[in-house]
Amino acid sequence: MIAKIIKKDWKSKRPTANIVMPALDKTDTRLRILYLLRILQKYTDAEHTLTTNEIRSIMEKEYGISMHRTTVAGDIEALRQAGFEIIGHRYRQNRYYFEGQTFEMAELKILIDAVESSRFITERESQRLVKKLMSLTNEVNAARLKRNDYTFRRTCSGNERGYNIVDSINTAINDGKRISFYYTDHGGKKN
Repeated sequence: MIAKIIKKDWKSKRPTANIVMPALDKTDTRLRILYLLRILQKYTDAEHTLTTNEIRSIMEKEYGISMHRTTVAGDIEALRQAGFEIIGHRYRQNRYYFEGQTFEMAELKILIDAVESSRFITERESQRLVKKLMSLTNEVNAARLKRNDYTFRRTCSGNERGYNIVDSINTAINDGKRISFYYTDHGGKKN
């Protein structure tokens, strides 16, 4: 989302639409700040902080950008000014973490359990959705969520479009449209 805003900013400064947008240099300040945000989201929470030197090391290793220690503090302050909840604690070295995770661990566990136990989602789609849910937290918490990374032995739909069908039904109901369907029991047993 932020990258789209940067691109929109670049496009608004172009005199004509025929000019090709220049490639962003990886040392561009805006990209460096976005990479810093990504690092904080990926590796930190209240229990897992990063020091300034650890941030600099990860930035160098993952993005090939070397930073001065004062640059880290300045970029973190820019992120704070933009509304991101980044907490810093002063010890011998400053330690930082990203506080603004979208979901708490308990919420993600409930969502993963709901996806894994759903009868209308195929096993493959269930695994794909669980992987997406795990990407909504940092790596340490994602590793904790892997305890749930199996699909319960359950009767599940063989229809790959199951949740798309449910979404279509929900949309129709919300739009006040009439729906009809044929209800059949494929297994010959009533549940």
